[in-house]
Amino acid sequence: MRRKLNNNSIFLIVIIALFTLLSYSFDQLVIRNEDKLRNFQIKLDNLNTEIETYNSIEVQLINLSDMVLTEYFNLKRSNKYWLKSILINTDHEKTDLLLENKIKKFSENMNVELIYQRYSEHLYEILLFNEEIRDKYADIYWWNKKIFTGDVFEISYIDVFDDIKKDLNNKDLNFYEDFAIPDSRDKILKKVKFSDWHDIYIFCHTLVNNLTKYYGYIEMDLTRIETYLELSELTRVKTIEEISKVSSFKNYFILSSIISQILSLLFLLILFRVLIKL
Repeated sequence: MRRKLNNNSIFLIVIIALFTLLSYSFDQLVIRNEDKLRNFQIKLDNLNTEIETYNSIEVQLINLSDMVLTEYFNLKRSNKYWLKSILINTDHEKTDLLLENKIKKFSENMNVELIYQRYSEHLYEILLFNEEIRDKYADIYWWNKKIFTGDVFEISYIDVFDDIKKDLNNKDLNFYEDFAIPDSRDKILKKVKFSDWHDIYIFCHTLVNNLTKYYGYIEMDLTRIETYLELSELTRVKTIEEISKVSSFKNYFILSSIISQILSLLFLLILFRVLIKL
């Protein structure tokens, strides 16, 4: 015998269809929110990597800056020390300068040739340190090309010499290079005049003072990195908040889908009961 659907049955079918559609819709919203979560998680991972990179660069720049300042004070102090040692350990009869200022030799037993060699090593140390700082600074730029798009600052001792050349008596750059290089210093030390020591002092003094320029450029890079770091950390906080929000919505949609399914099944059971009684 064929049963006819009454109004109650039709109403129940509509309710079941409605909750089924709601369950399907909530499932789709869950899928969309999972996609959003994946995208936000990828963004968060990239931000974490970015922040770690900025922190690493910041530490490298700070260490380089401290290194420049520490060595600057050491070299500056040594530069004056070696010149004074030469002045007070040179026979005053050999120079009008010493005679005019009534400077006497500090000690008859002092080996002034050893002091000359130490001063030569001092200039060599300045040149080596300049190369070391330049290379370390360039490495930071090279490994982080996407961040540092410009050219790295560097000091050329040749440019420094050209700037002060007019103030020197000895204007031959080869003389200063031979004076500093270990392979040629022994030969050139025998030819150094007393007036040359003042030129060497000026060259060393200017080179050491120029090292502070590295400090200025490093500080500018540090300021830039700190700005990038603050922006990245702010973006990370906002991303974490978005992840939390999307995750809450996802859980809400999952719960709503489960409830809709339960209600759909409940009304389906009620429909079966109504149909059985017809």
